[in-house]
Amino acid sequence: MNIFVIGFMGSGKSSLGKRLASHMDRPFIDSDKAIVNELGMSIQEIFEQKGEDYFRTYETEWLKRVQDKDAVIALGGGTPCSDENIEIIKSKGLVVYLIVSTPALATRLAASKSIRPLIEDFRDDPEKLKEFINQKVAEREVYYNQANIKFDGESVDSEKLKRLAELISMSAQH
Repeated sequence: MNIFVIGFMGSGKSSLGKRLASHMDRPFIDSDKAIVNELGMSIQEIFEQKGEDYFRTYETEWLKRVQDKDAVIALGGGTPCSDENIEIIKSKGLVVYLIVSTPALATRLAASKSIRPLIEDFRDDPEKLKEFINQKVAEREVYYNQANIKFDGESVDSEKLKRLAELISMSAQH
């Protein structure tokens, strides 16, 4: 069974996903990287040249093609945020929502070297960034909260990672 890691941008889905995959001896897939490889364009280029709607449609098509490889799959922050996508995700595996506070997300995003099209206009304005995060998380939580496991992603040491792996194993048995 696949394990999907969801949450807002900057919540640590990819870094925690890699660590979790390694801990559980599973392959790791980053959906954004997979889509970038398939399209041969960066996320920024996709947004600029084809638009966000094209990207979201492609994400849905990508999700439909996901095979059960017992992988840990980190999804983009907006990937689970449609009725169709969250249903596809839930039907193809166990879902873990990484919860991180707005101040921590704002700090991480402001310091990030990655170009994130949705926040580029105000990543250097801490108040606008926090406002955006609060608004987007509020919109998206209806989807994020459908996860099987809600996990505090603020700071994950090896003990917390082990606990998450145990929660996943227990959930997978039900």
